[in-house]
Amino acid sequence: MRIQKLFPIALSAVLCTSVAACDDRPESTDAATTAEGTADAGASAAVEKAEQELLAAFKAKDANRLSASYADDATVMLPNQQAVKGRQAISQFTAEMLKDPNFSIDFSNDQTRVASSGDLAYTRGTYTVSYTDPRTKQKTTERGSYVTVLTKQEDGTWKVLEDIVSPGEQSAAG
Repeated sequence: MRIQKLFPIALSAVLCTSVAACDDRPESTDAATTAEGTADAGASAAVEKAEQELLAAFKAKDANRLSASYADDATVMLPNQQAVKGRQAISQFTAEMLKDPNFSIDFSNDQTRVASSGDLAYTRGTYTVSYTDPRTKQKTTERGSYVTVLTKQEDGTWKVLEDIVSPGEQSAAG
């Protein structure tokens, strides 16, 4: 099954996202510092809340909540694979992934930036994901980095627009 072949890469990629045009304030590596004392502090907090809701949906293995975190025209970009485009395709893809009993994920935001226009933002951080390797049938753990681009919706909520991951080390968890 094609999903099983994509599984290791997909697990990592679904949490992550791409880069958008943002304001030109000096870069900060601390998400809280980026938001403090700026006009976009409220927007940064809202973006970080949306990211935490995404993580909560992953941890709960709630495919419906997870797909609701993505914009209708979202794209998930996986290393060496075709992009998964649209909320419907992402929903199907993640529902299959969440069935793995070894699946678990955690990620940590290192930075949040909101465009001066107030309608685009990105988060950047690190992640750890565990899953069953479809080739070895063993639990595998992978660590890496991600960037997530979010877009502000008409109702004021933030949804994932682009999802990109950069996998790092991988190890069998025995």
